[in-house]
Amino acid sequence: MPDEVWAFFKKHQNSLIELSVSADRRKHTDSNEEVKHYLDSAHYEVNESGELSEAIRLNFNLLSYLFSKIDSVDQMSIIRVAAYLGHYIGDAHVPLHTTANYNGQYSNQLGILALWETYVYELTKSDREIRKVNAHYIYDIDMYSDSIISISHSLVDEVLLMERTVRLRDGAPVVWVYRTRGRTLDMLPTPAFCREYSDSLDNMVQIRFNDCADAMASVWYLAWVNGGSPDLEKFTREPNHDRSRLLQMLLELFWGEKLPNRQKQDTLLLLQ
Repeated sequence: MPDEVWAFFKKHQNSLIELSVSADRRKHTDSNEEVKHYLDSAHYEVNESGELSEAIRLNFNLLSYLFSKIDSVDQMSIIRVAAYLGHYIGDAHVPLHTTANYNGQYSNQLGILALWETYVYELTKSDREIRKVNAHYIYDIDMYSDSIISISHSLVDEVLLMERTVRLRDGAPVVWVYRTRGRTLDMLPTPAFCREYSDSLDNMVQIRFNDCADAMASVWYLAWVNGGSPDLEKFTREPNHDRSRLLQMLLELFWGEKLPNRQKQDTLLLLQ
């Protein structure tokens, strides 16, 4: 990835992190959002199988378009789309986002989605060594996203089998306990079970996390290339406000939510 592209996203990393969960929050207000987060690979031809591939494609195309309109677009609009695209790329790397049995509801393994993508990840992230993200050129975004989903789907059986194997073995650690989080009492998996489950998967969660980081960088890079490889330093110039406002209105219609005012967002970034 060129230094200027890396520096641009690095500059906005706090906003990318903050906006990365927006897609999940929209599930509560937009009835069309949930299907964008999964794809039931076993029933891909069925309409109800999910729209994850389409969500990646649409947001990638939109990000490419925004890069091509660098003279008239607000940089935070680019960051917002990049965050949404990154979220869907992340979902594509989670095996359980590629099956109808996404939370173990059909195999008596309820809660396995959060176990795999949240609790195991949080427990083991401190074990990971800092590594350089490797962005590479992608020739076809559709084939690339489909290959990510296909690899994830090939891991579904192992994800389910090893959870059951660890849980049912003699002397297995306790799986769930009640713990206080803030003012609430939640049932959470124990660190001992998370650790043994992670080990049984040969660090699959960490591997998929690393692959996901490379994929995010790669699709952001390709969107920049497809957008004409614009000079990102042009953001230091004031955009054409009329055209910028028109693009903002179109983006608000696309997402179904209001974008932050530019001056307000810039103030937040300075405070960060």
